[in-house]
Amino acid sequence: MLVQKPAYIVNGSTYLPIQELEKYLHAKITLMNNNRMLKIQKGEQETRLQLSLNPVYRGSPRSLYLPLRPIAEHLRYKVIFNQQEKLITVRKNGP
Repeated sequence: MLVQKPAYIVNGSTYLPIQELEKYLHAKITLMNNNRMLKIQKGEQETRLQLSLNPVYRGSPRSLYLPLRPIAEHLRYKVIFNQQEKLITVRKNGP
């Protein structure tokens, strides 16, 4: 995954713009009313994910940034952080 907009780090958690997450995780993500509940649609499957982290709004115009790891792992991706290279790799688990 090579993102167009820069990631944003908050207390050690990596946030990406919602558009980037949707594009690379092949899912439609909707922020629900309580700001921590996400509705995630991938293909025919729809799930909900309660975030423990708050969403962040950045930039002008303001863009919604969401935490990468909980969303990717919810969709069965593996997130690997290489401390030395400051590089995050996201891989699909299984076949």
